[in-house]
Amino acid sequence: MSKSWEEHKQLLFELDQKKIEREAREARERQESEDTPLRERALEQAKSTVNLTRYRNERNLMLFPFCSTAKTKRLKGGRLRKRKKSYAKPVAAAVAA
Repeated sequence: MSKSWEEHKQLLFELDQKKIEREAREARERQESEDTPLRERALEQAKSTVNLTRYRNERNLMLFPFCSTAKTKRLKGGRLRKRKKSYAKPVAAAVAA
């Protein structure tokens, strides 16, 4: 009788192992099916050409932050205009008086 009990335990153990393996395989297949579009998009991007001018400009901004090009890039949105020098006239008139 103990022989049949040992066989039964062994059979249950094997069934549990098969169930664990099947669940792991299904999880891998599900993960692969979810990753397939991402993998394809990554492959397309890897094969496409890269426009390096943007990176070159950013590198130049880091290397030469005080050149005029870098200043215009940093102040891209609003351009600064020189103020009119009309403020100098009243000051000069006040000094002369």
